[in-house]
Amino acid sequence: MEALQAGLIVPLSDAYKVPKLLEKFDELIIDYKFLHDRVQQAAYSLIPENRKQEVHLKVGQLLLKNTSPAEREEKIFDIVNQFNIGAELITDPSERYELAQLNLMAGRKAKAATAYESALKYLTLGIELLADNSWQSHYHLTLALYVEAVEVQYLTTNFEKAQRLSEIVLAQANSLLDKVKLYELKIQFYIAQNQMIEAIDTALPVVELLGYPLSQNPRELSLVAELPQLSDLESFPEMTNPAQLAVLQILTIITGPAYQAKPDLLPFIVFKMVNVCLEFGHSALAAYAYGMYGLMLCGSLGDIESGYHSGQLSLRLLEQYPDHTLNCKIHMLFNSFVGHWKEHHRETIPAFVDNIQMGFETGDVVYAAYCCMWSCGYLLFTGDPLDVVEEKQRQYVELLEKIKQEHGLYPAKTWRQLTLNLQGLATDKYQLVGESFNQADMQHIEEINNRMLLFFAYFARLILAYIFKDYETAVANTKLAAEYQAAATASMLSGGYVFYDSLARLALYPTVNRDEQQAFLQQIESNQAKMQDWAHHAPMNYQSKYELVEAEKARVLGRVVEAMERYDRAIALAREHGYIQEIAIASERAAEFYQALGRERFAQLYLVDAHYAYCRWGAMAKAQELQQAYPQLLSQRTVTVEPQLTTVPTTPTTGDYGGVLDLTTVMKASQAISSEIVLDKLLSALMKIIIQNAGAQTGYLILQSHAEPGNEERQWRIEAEGSVESDGVTVLQSIPIDNRLPASIINYVARTKETVVLNDATRQGKFTLDPYIKTHQTKSILCAPLINQGHLTGIVYLENNLTPGAFTRDRLEVLQLLSGQAAIAITNAQLYEALFKAEHKYRSIFENALEGIFQ
Repeated sequence: MEALQAGLIVPLSDAYKVPKLLEKFDELIIDYKFLHDRVQQAAYSLIPENRKQEVHLKVGQLLLKNTSPAEREEKIFDIVNQFNIGAELITDPSERYELAQLNLMAGRKAKAATAYESALKYLTLGIELLADNSWQSHYHLTLALYVEAVEVQYLTTNFEKAQRLSEIVLAQANSLLDKVKLYELKIQFYIAQNQMIEAIDTALPVVELLGYPLSQNPRELSLVAELPQLSDLESFPEMTNPAQLAVLQILTIITGPAYQAKPDLLPFIVFKMVNVCLEFGHSALAAYAYGMYGLMLCGSLGDIESGYHSGQLSLRLLEQYPDHTLNCKIHMLFNSFVGHWKEHHRETIPAFVDNIQMGFETGDVVYAAYCCMWSCGYLLFTGDPLDVVEEKQRQYVELLEKIKQEHGLYPAKTWRQLTLNLQGLATDKYQLVGESFNQADMQHIEEINNRMLLFFAYFARLILAYIFKDYETAVANTKLAAEYQAAATASMLSGGYVFYDSLARLALYPTVNRDEQQAFLQQIESNQAKMQDWAHHAPMNYQSKYELVEAEKARVLGRVVEAMERYDRAIALAREHGYIQEIAIASERAAEFYQALGRERFAQLYLVDAHYAYCRWGAMAKAQELQQAYPQLLSQRTVTVEPQLTTVPTTPTTGDYGGVLDLTTVMKASQAISSEIVLDKLLSALMKIIIQNAGAQTGYLILQSHAEPGNEERQWRIEAEGSVESDGVTVLQSIPIDNRLPASIINYVARTKETVVLNDATRQGKFTLDPYIKTHQTKSILCAPLINQGHLTGIVYLENNLTPGAFTRDRLEVLQLLSGQAAIAITNAQLYEALFKAEHKYRSIFENALEGIFQ
């Protein structure tokens, strides 16, 4: 007990106080820890180098012996880390298999925590511990280690190693069900490398061997029963048959490849999945089946209400059968293909951010990549400024390159290049070629014949040609895109394609012969029937588009008064719902219409509006083209614009658009926070990071003071203060919050642990009477708790007095992502500071007592 008396170790409980006179005292387990890491390091240095493996092995054996089976998983890393250092000393086969089993447990736990590199080390060592005949002597352990290792190799993008390991398993596994997981991973290898046909060809024979062959008979495209109502789900039977679950799992994986590369096969896959669920019961995978059926209903089957119901069934089933591995998939389906037919298009973008985070948290990189891909395209249709759009697209392209997911990378590069062309950041604005997308990319897409990627490429070219008034090229590309449109069914992009298809045909209408004019009008009537139905379900998204096409149709057919009314209606609706790109296009078409009628003054008004809208959108190449085409009409009313690259401001803005959830910036900021252990440096770094990423003018970090003698009440004090106008941060001044900040808000956050966001603090919320707010007339306020393991560690208070509504949802999401890391870092830094201060007190004891630790 000398080390305890010297203060070098501390007990973790009061068990050490039990008198030795009690019987069975020797069976009592007392846990201790070193006072400080440096004490532990010094003690460790006393162990001879040639005995360290032996000591680690002994420690591992003692930990394992004294840890109950119920506690083993919780302490598995401590146990295995000790064993693994001394693994070379283990020669007994049974002990090696036992350690292999422990490494399997540790590998699975590390994988679940997305610590893939650590998981790979545990699993690799587990495999190395196996004997040559382990497939015969310890089949289930060997199978589990190999399957887990294949999955982690895949998650870390080591595709070649994953492939080699999977071939071993497929050769050794005893049954088809044991091989299913490997087939699933093999299919995902193909998807990641954009080999969609190979993925499908691998899956279908497995489904047939499992006893549920996929029929491609059109007569079987019907449901065996009606879809259940939401209220029926609780009483619906549950699916438990392993073969049926395996079939659903494999079909789930290949819906993406079928959607992209073989859309004609997709209905057969989806109906098969739904019918298996309706016939044999529900499971978590039923959520995906209903989600895909919602996609089909909203897309090719044209029944949006039923599709939305199927999507709601999907989300409810995910709640009923929680499965984190399906979270990203289910929400991706709803947000990409169902929700936007009833909800504003802009709502999909923040939803995708959440979905991407879900994917990476659960290791579902394939569907995280799908979310990145769809977000890159959808951003061009939400009305967001193009500099914001391009910044997000660039981040997603970089992310997709890093995780090696080609199926999402090529679409993301395509849409980003379109954005760059519109901004004037391409050498030739008429060609979809430049920094992000080039001829080699197009050639690759054509070679692999991925129908979805081909649709995206031709659709992007259609938009580019139409906006820059190359109508012949626009119509040529719309005809090419039509061949592949089914590969993007139910997406927002398929709806956007119908809109631009009609506009392109109407623009070229006056120049083609009568037969082609008739064909154009027939196609436009078909398009408008769809658009009218979509506008019925989501007028905020499609009514303005419908009105603009009707205006253009009235123009070419000579219905002047109707065209006037329709143009104005289209512009008003686009403005009401925030579609700045449609305001620009409709205003330009109206200007041309009035100019053709000889009404120059009206033409000038609409042209100025078009020019202004293109500038607001950020399409500087188009704005410059208008200046060059109409110098007389625009010279008196607008200023010259030059193509330029703008960035998303981190300082407050007065626009309608919030900040961007920059994943790369968040990761870098998180790393910067976690790398600081000295409290004053941490507070300074943290304050700068929060101010920059949250869009604040000033920011304060508030911590609780230590209890003072005679006064046990701890006070909230300002420990860091920073401003966007200054690089410096004032730290560790312990300034009381009274009269410096709104105490009512800070006390509320401290009491409820809830975040407070006020867009205009003087006019809204329950804190308008706070003396600080009344005195300073504060506008935007954000006050958020920093919580670590349920305990309130600190409070962040931010202000922006330049504009109301400065703290947007995106900026709040950034702060929420960083706050958890900040809370942990502050706790660690405070502990480090306390230990550092105590170190001087114990230094002399430490130096005199080292030798007694192991006696």
